[in-house]
Amino acid sequence: MLCLTAWCGQCLYAQKVAIKMDAAKASMWMPNLGAEFAIGDSYSFDVSVFGSNKIWNQDWKMFAVQPEFRWWISGRQMARFYVGVTAIAMHYNIDYSKYEHKGDLAGGGLTFGYSWYISPRWSVEAYGGFGAIAYKENRYKNRKIYEDYNPEKKEYGNASGCMLVPAKLGVSFSYILK
Repeated sequence: MLCLTAWCGQCLYAQKVAIKMDAAKASMWMPNLGAEFAIGDSYSFDVSVFGSNKIWNQDWKMFAVQPEFRWWISGRQMARFYVGVTAIAMHYNIDYSKYEHKGDLAGGGLTFGYSWYISPRWSVEAYGGFGAIAYKENRYKNRKIYEDYNPEKKEYGNASGCMLVPAKLGVSFSYILK
């Protein structure tokens, strides 16, 4: 990830850089910060990080990094429609229903978005996409690993698998540094 960011930093064309905050994540009390770098006439590289200790009064701890490569269809970076390829890596510890889920996930997908011009420095971006993730987790019940709780091991226990999920969904406010 650091190598890719360093490479993108060296090939900035117009030195166009934007700092972002996702309002959808912020509305769930999930701190987030992103940056987008122009890397060609109609391409950009976006990377965002987010995490949380609680979401809607639920004990959900998570930290994620989500890079994205974007092709701006209009031919101008950070303006109008784009198609992106995104990836995500996340570590989580979530209490949900009767179980606690601790694990990691990784995946990727395809995103589509639109950026509205507000002023020479500000823009609003809406985006959504679909993709697949692979996860590996330990499930606990009453703070005990579920395999120990269920000696027959008929269901649950340590889990892993793949799922189709929304890859990226939100509304961001961007400040363009130039």
